[in-house]
Amino acid sequence: MQNQKMLHERLARELVFALRGRRSQPWLSRRLGLKSNLVYRWEAGRAWPSATQFFAIARVAGVPSAKRLEDWLGRATGLGSVDLESTEGVRALLERLAGPLGIGAVAERMERSRFVVSRWLSGQTRIRLPDLLRYVEATSLRLLDFVALFVDPARIGAIAADWKRIEAARRAAYDAPWSHAVLRVLELRDYESEGPVGEAWIAKRLGIDVHEARRSLGLLAKSGQIQRAGKRWRVRSAEVIDTGVDHERRRSLRAFWSRVAVDRLEAGVRGVHAFNIFTLAERDLPELRALHLEFFNRVRALADAAKASERVVCTPRKSWRSIAMGSGPRLNLTAFRANSGRHSTRVHIDSHSEAMECATVACALRGDFSH
Repeated sequence: MQNQKMLHERLARELVFALRGRRSQPWLSRRLGLKSNLVYRWEAGRAWPSATQFFAIARVAGVPSAKRLEDWLGRATGLGSVDLESTEGVRALLERLAGPLGIGAVAERMERSRFVVSRWLSGQTRIRLPDLLRYVEATSLRLLDFVALFVDPARIGAIAADWKRIEAARRAAYDAPWSHAVLRVLELRDYESEGPVGEAWIAKRLGIDVHEARRSLGLLAKSGQIQRAGKRWRVRSAEVIDTGVDHERRRSLRAFWSRVAVDRLEAGVRGVHAFNIFTLAERDLPELRALHLEFFNRVRALADAAKASERVVCTPRKSWRSIAMGSGPRLNLTAFRANSGRHSTRVHIDSHSEAMECATVACALRGDFSH
């Protein structure tokens, strides 16, 4: 706990320093309306800015925090219109980050009391920057991507090495989408408990050819995500790799998993296949978006709470788009769409949960593709 506290405090100091840039500490203090040189105390770790003060620093540095956070968390959050330099704005951000997690779950992940977390969420207590960073890590599992909204993480000594590794892992996810699933297989209980297992076993488990399994393992090893331990591969750490930060490559990745879903559906692989065609009032569309976002967050929460890794699952996510326009009722297509891989400790996700593509058919695939 102490090491984590020290990490977030160091990150807070370096984040303020990076945002200040070449400007002097007294200059930034004056711009923030402070009567003393508090910026010096913040960078020295003798005091901490509140979340509202942090977003004020970002504004002075020219960073549009609300817009970037809305893009990061999804337009359905409505964060683009909130004032993050206000108590209400920060409270809205904390609620959005918590999603379906209750106060108890957030408190447990942060190793803080329910009382403290409840006061942050109610706006009764201002959350300080180190605690905000810890809160982001506990609720979203994407702290480094959060930092990247404000500064280049490669410039932050506390996280530079981790950022380099995550970027390498992200490139591997884009270059070899099946590496998502291969990584999951390496953490299955069967992989740990069965006798000698190799590339052929992994390929059979996923229903892919041995060449693809070998290529994925090579990229995973090169990016530092796995390493050899005797005759088996071992996953090196548990973390989130967000594949939604590059819009073009995100689109390609979505298309890849959609094709996999369609191919498996046409091949008769068992899974969840569904679509609905229906009419809906214009005023109901925001609620539909909210339902999709809730579904996405609940799937992630379910996977995060999993007690064991026994299946590799390509999760569904409902994707919709209006396909009939006019003054009359609007026709929409709702379909399950294969999107990303998740297990109980590590995740590859597409962070932009408000998908607007029209998917004519897609499916959620069973984890064991060998059946």
